[in-house]
Amino acid sequence: MSTPNTPRGRSPRPLTATERVAVGIGGAVALAVGVAVALLAEPSLLDAPSVELPGTPPGTGVPASPAAARERLEAFDPALVPLALMVGAIDLAVISGWPKLLGMPRRATARWTIGIVAALSLVVALFFGIGELAVLAALAIPVVYVGEMTCAERAHLLEQVAESYLGALIAISASMWIVALRAGGGEVVATAAIVLLGGTFGLYYTRGPVRFAAATGAGFAAGALCTPALIRLAGTGTLAEGLASAAILAVGYGLVAVGLAKVLGALQAANSGRAGVCFVLVPHSALGVLGYTLALLFL
Repeated sequence: MSTPNTPRGRSPRPLTATERVAVGIGGAVALAVGVAVALLAEPSLLDAPSVELPGTPPGTGVPASPAAARERLEAFDPALVPLALMVGAIDLAVISGWPKLLGMPRRATARWTIGIVAALSLVVALFFGIGELAVLAALAIPVVYVGEMTCAERAHLLEQVAESYLGALIAISASMWIVALRAGGGEVVATAAIVLLGGTFGLYYTRGPVRFAAATGAGFAAGALCTPALIRLAGTGTLAEGLASAAILAVGYGLVAVGLAKVLGALQAANSGRAGVCFVLVPHSALGVLGYTLALLFL
């Protein structure tokens, strides 16, 4: 049973710009490590589902039928586990600070309910597919509501449920990095990690109206610089597709991060402690849905 939280002791000191950049880099590196280990274990994750025809040389498969593609996209692949672990680590950091970031009264309950949805979303992403994640997103509503009903204290119930559900949706979006990789979007996930890394510098080392342009520009520049190397390493995709992915991801990061800063950046909680770490890492999770979309677009 949770009770409203009250401040205890001194407030944690604000995070410096350099510390925020370090947190953002940590999240981007986690994604990069997860996808790199997965691709080393299973290089076929760079390609769309395909089948080999009798009498054709190895590696010259044709696009799989919808049934065969669905079988691959909803089958457990151990190579995806490293990325799932990295996404889970980002989830933990976001969930730990989310209730404090929004000033929720029953923080322990919110963490448990969001954590349950996050854990289920990782399992669904590993063993099933995007359809089941959509079902989980719908079922997260009663999960959050039932969790709140277990509390004797029900003040601000509507706000608590809405904010917990938003946190659950962010966790589900993070799991979509796994589904994107399963769909053959290894290059997209790698590009996203680089864009997030570059965009973090532009976001936290600038102020004022240039912040969006700085975050977007730095993210795109980092992605564009690495795109040729990624294409050579992957052996798939074109320069135009890589640059388009980098541009779309950079704009997405700028919109989410700067929008979040405008809405929540003035709050003291957004600048310190676990809430500050959560504030930095929310875009890393939220962009999973965009990564999955790009993986499908550039198959």
